[in-house]
Amino acid sequence: NILVRPKKVHSIQKLFWSTPPQLVLLDHGLYRELSVDFRLQYARLWRALSLGDTALIAASARELGVGNLYPLFAAMLTRRPWDDLVANSLDTQPRSGDNALLRGYAQRYAKQITHVLDLVPRQMLLLLKMSDCLRNLESALGNSHYSHILTAHVCADALFAHDRNIVAYSRVKFRLYAFDVSVF
Repeated sequence: NILVRPKKVHSIQKLFWSTPPQLVLLDHGLYRELSVDFRLQYARLWRALSLGDTALIAASARELGVGNLYPLFAAMLTRRPWDDLVANSLDTQPRSGDNALLRGYAQRYAKQITHVLDLVPRQMLLLLKMSDCLRNLESALGNSHYSHILTAHVCADALFAHDRNIVAYSRVKFRLYAFDVSVF
């Protein structure tokens, strides 16, 4: 959680200059070390999402326990409609109507979403919560760079450090850098 508050200053300082507010990070106490297997499964899922590869998304999501609910899980993870994910992977900016569409999906598929949350490893719940907090903060601050793209970059780096597959790494990084350039 984050708190924004006025910075405490001495009365003499107030006379000569204004001070910016303080951004305070509140410790919520939710920490957990992620297992190596889980981190690799999660990174493989993000590689598949980055490429928009349906078969890899399905296989990676199944490794994480969601079975045939992988389209819903992928949409939950990225906050993108499934059709957009497979058509464009992560390389398009969300449209103005996406939030309303996603709210409608959340209402329509509430029971299935709850089921997915029951199926995933407990470590995933912490990552989903953290991701949600980061995206809300990103949105509130008007940041134009999307946290899911950063997540995909870091996951690609982690997979490369593990398996040294330069071809797979290059494919993902090229797509992500192309998106980075299009945003700025």
